[in-house]
Amino acid sequence: MRDRLVTFVGALLALFVVYGLFSGTTAPQQTVTRPTSIEQGDNGYFAVQQWLVGAGVSTYSLRGRFSNLANNAEIPSETGNILVTTLPYSRPMREIESESLLDWIAAGNTVLVLAAINETPDWSLTATPAFFDDLQTITGIRFVALPVESGDPDPASDGAGESIRTTLSQFEDTGTGQEYEIVPRTGHPLMRNIRSMQARSDFRSSVWGTDVDHYELILELATMPETGTAVVWQGQFENGQVITVGSGTLLTNSMIASADNRIFVANLIQQNLGDGATVIFDDLHQGLSNIYDPEAFFSDRRLHYTIYFIVGLWLLYVVGSSNRLLDPQDMSMQVRQTDFVEATAGFIKRRMSDAAVGMWMYQLWFNDLRRQMHLAINGEPVWQELGTLKTLDKRLLAKLERQYRHLTEEKKISLIELHNTIHAARKAIG
Repeated sequence: MRDRLVTFVGALLALFVVYGLFSGTTAPQQTVTRPTSIEQGDNGYFAVQQWLVGAGVSTYSLRGRFSNLANNAEIPSETGNILVTTLPYSRPMREIESESLLDWIAAGNTVLVLAAINETPDWSLTATPAFFDDLQTITGIRFVALPVESGDPDPASDGAGESIRTTLSQFEDTGTGQEYEIVPRTGHPLMRNIRSMQARSDFRSSVWGTDVDHYELILELATMPETGTAVVWQGQFENGQVITVGSGTLLTNSMIASADNRIFVANLIQQNLGDGATVIFDDLHQGLSNIYDPEAFFSDRRLHYTIYFIVGLWLLYVVGSSNRLLDPQDMSMQVRQTDFVEATAGFIKRRMSDAAVGMWMYQLWFNDLRRQMHLAINGEPVWQELGTLKTLDKRLLAKLERQYRHLTEEKKISLIELHNTIHAARKAIG
């Protein structure tokens, strides 16, 4: 009896420790708001969403993947819609949904991409390297950090008079909003009646330029006077278009009333929103989802009853007369042929990395192309030759280059997705 009492007390102490680990601290923490259509803080889009509703414009909060854009009952029109998406994402974009988004654009819709590249708002500090991959996939624009010649000599060089090239930066790390100006470059209809727009950065930011040599014609619509670099771009994609703004704060609650920001929104709606079409806010990639609601989950009484039942059953098991509820079962089983196959495959997987397999797949494909092009069979890339093929979509080529770059950098990549991409390229080339 004493042993069971000691066991029972030990179990209660274990429960207390587990509760302490999961309960965490109750000290108030400063919350960083994100750009969603229901957020009323500085970084949200609640003001512009309510303004559109007041003007009779239909709006929709997209809390599913981009594959939910097509055949969505909440979006009656198949064309003429405008999607507002802000990067960097808090939830990464999947390869399969990027293809759905490009198909949706090509059908005759517009995407407004608000990318925090020329600024660093507080909510963007958690950005991952996938930020620029997602941005290039959607916009077709490759962004590069602009260097600047420093007057300080490079200590690693032999010449004392040589200077080093560092990344051009702006703003100060004050943690408070530092506003900057965006001015139109041309008489484009999207910039009609706009003298200037204003955006904001909380921390130091690099200055970014574009590399669009391998892509379609991209129009530069506005610039930043401080650096002379473009900030707003427009690109056509079949029947639709992508408008890219190098700012993630232009339409936020704190900035929408500044300068001519509202006129930019009005021009966007007037020029691109079709009859009966909808302005869609991409809220899923900023953390809002209909798939999982944590508040509803943890407030559900069924969850509480389940936890109580599990805890009670565990206590009964701990203080019970036996250390087990059932007798040990004989787990022996007959060896099958599939077991040998699985064991062999597992051995190969442990000895050969996914990056090595991916590079092998690319080399086989490159050699096939080199045979067709009468080039040396050495497994080397043929990006320049592929860029001249009219049957190969430029975005598919960019995806191939990006996956190959990930392999060379030994980043994690899905071999299934890689196989599908190469298969699509083979099919397009013929």
